[in-house]
Amino acid sequence: MTSPQDQIQKHRDSISAQMRASHAHWRKLAHALGPTARATFEAYEAAVRELRQASDSAALRVKQLREDDMLPDAGRRRLIAETLSEAAKKRSAARARMRAARDVLAAKARSAALPKLAKDREAAAREELRMLTSGAEDPASVLLELAQRDDELGAVAVSSYAESLLRAKGVPSAPAVYAAVCDHAVDAARRSADPARQVAAAAHVALGELDRAMSCAEAAANAMLEDEGVELP
Repeated sequence: MTSPQDQIQKHRDSISAQMRASHAHWRKLAHALGPTARATFEAYEAAVRELRQASDSAALRVKQLREDDMLPDAGRRRLIAETLSEAAKKRSAARARMRAARDVLAAKARSAALPKLAKDREAAAREELRMLTSGAEDPASVLLELAQRDDELGAVAVSSYAESLLRAKGVPSAPAVYAAVCDHAVDAARRSADPARQVAAAAHVALGELDRAMSCAEAAANAMLEDEGVELP
């Protein structure tokens, strides 16, 4: 019969395995997104290690203090409180770095998934977009349709010019409509003929996996603390 401790360890092993698999997947995605994303993911992984190290070090120190028969109770309580306070600060800082890296990766994936417009084609693409929307009853629908494309019209549909055009035409909630157009383009990137957009779209879809990996990292970092009956923010 499996003991409760064995069940706990099995659960922890499963969490760690999930985290490692997700990190391996994201390492490849970040590498494909380019040097900035790769460096950002390396910073994320460093923060994950810092979270684990701060947690394990605190748990070990608490265990040592509790087992030290030479310490008076008041001194032991003070040292434990100091240890946990310092660990909480380090854990909070590590989490903040993890979240910051995640947000940078999300922004990078979203930006890279959008179609790109060459500088020398901006004026012509803007003029064509203006003509396409000039007589349209619903300019937003025109932009949503164009956002599915890989070409310069798809790119201008997700440019700041398109948002300005929506505002100028009095489209209600123009910023929200523009955001929806960009979302549409990011989703369409999965079917793009541009490999770079496909990779970016895959990374954008995998953000949920990265969020789950962060939860797994938190659970893994808490393991030794839980063994000592310690809860830390």
